[in-house]
Amino acid sequence: MGFRRRGFCAVVLGLAVVAASCSTDTPESNPATTSSVTETTAALAVDGAEANDTAPETSVVAEASESPVPPAQLARAVAPPGLYVSPDGDDANDGRSPETSFRTIANAVKQLGPGDTLWVMDGEYVEDERTDSAIVVDRSGTADAWIRISAFPGASPVIRTDHKNGMKIEAASYVEVIGLTFVGTVNSDLLAGGRAYSGAGINVDGLYSGGAQNHHVRIIGNTISGYGAGGIPVTGTSHVEIRDNVVFDVAKIDANQHSGISIFEPANQGFGDDSSGYSNYITGNTVYRVENTVPDPRLGRITDGNCIIMDLTRETGYTGRTLISNNLCVDNGGRGVQVYRSAFVDVVNNTLYGNSRSPQVAEQGGDLGAFESLDVTFANNLVFTSGAHAPARASQSDQISFLNNVYVGEREALYGGHSFSGDQWIDGASGVVVSPGTNPDPSQFALVADSVAIDAGTDVFETVVDRDFAGRERTVGAMPDIGAFEFAE
Repeated sequence: MGFRRRGFCAVVLGLAVVAASCSTDTPESNPATTSSVTETTAALAVDGAEANDTAPETSVVAEASESPVPPAQLARAVAPPGLYVSPDGDDANDGRSPETSFRTIANAVKQLGPGDTLWVMDGEYVEDERTDSAIVVDRSGTADAWIRISAFPGASPVIRTDHKNGMKIEAASYVEVIGLTFVGTVNSDLLAGGRAYSGAGINVDGLYSGGAQNHHVRIIGNTISGYGAGGIPVTGTSHVEIRDNVVFDVAKIDANQHSGISIFEPANQGFGDDSSGYSNYITGNTVYRVENTVPDPRLGRITDGNCIIMDLTRETGYTGRTLISNNLCVDNGGRGVQVYRSAFVDVVNNTLYGNSRSPQVAEQGGDLGAFESLDVTFANNLVFTSGAHAPARASQSDQISFLNNVYVGEREALYGGHSFSGDQWIDGASGVVVSPGTNPDPSQFALVADSVAIDAGTDVFETVVDRDFAGRERTVGAMPDIGAFEFAE
């Protein structure tokens, strides 16, 4: 489930197969289309994919030529069907081609219906739809016709916001957001004026927006930074996939204690787990430098700033199961993966380094943590602790299992009487991964030859975590490796 990329030309040729019978529109030349795009974008025309599907391989390969077609001209020839938005557009346009694109994403979203894709062209967007949110998504697709808001193949659009959510998804289901960059700004004047909430990157809210609950939402391949609240907070929502995103430098100034990625009080809405046994997936994300610096006024202390948290799912009696796998969590103030008063969670094959930097969090221990929780398994995780706190901890919980984790640090785990098997503790980081440190570059956390993590995992989750962070086959040797990365020769 890792973030895999391939050349733009192959992707556009694959899109041409879809576009040939659907559209003869001709997009403008776009220099950014010479860059690579995720394979997820190549599969945008496939409706109704399951939450844990990966895009098919693109088999079309360009023939060698003495006069190759420039990528910009090739893009003009294929214009995938959908609506378009560009900083050079006009909201009075019809948005049906790059030449007649809308100007603002907020306006373009309002034109979407089931099955529509909004292609976001290259450039910078300064959006300002509402006081609380720059872009509001309140349109729903259907199970067979999702709404998709995606970067145009090869483009790297940036949305800049000031003291508000970058995007808020409310009263909307069957919605997918792919490949966008959100850059937030905290306005100190508004802070001084008493408006503390400074917004989150992509806020999927089914709890505080009039009670209309979302379901079936995918947040894939986005980059989020600079927000005073969370990176990707999800509330009151079920059947969510959060995959291949990069989140950093968020959650610093909001006293409500936000985290990088969170699912809070999800609601049962009549949908069961999928064929893999899960309703929610948090996979393949990189989260770093997330930290709370303002204490919760109710408690007088800092509690969060986690990389990932499942939060209060037991409060709503939520019965869906969640898989948290193949994530890289580095240098965060809170824990790596926290399961708090929640149930039915599997935390598998994650790599955590240098988290729990906030002293008030570290004193509680547990970069892998289960507190007042039920039916949680931590398996095949690689944890590097940054201080003398315990790398994992379970407290006041039931049915908690630790299987084949590796802990690198000064202390062993605090199991609290719960089941554990195959865990290893080592006191030195050398010889485990390439170069462990606060640099969040995934290549630095690849396993080295003879690492204790190689073939040391359990195969309990082999069928559902069948790929690693980079998209490679998960079990290359006798057993799965430990951490987000399978060893590659």
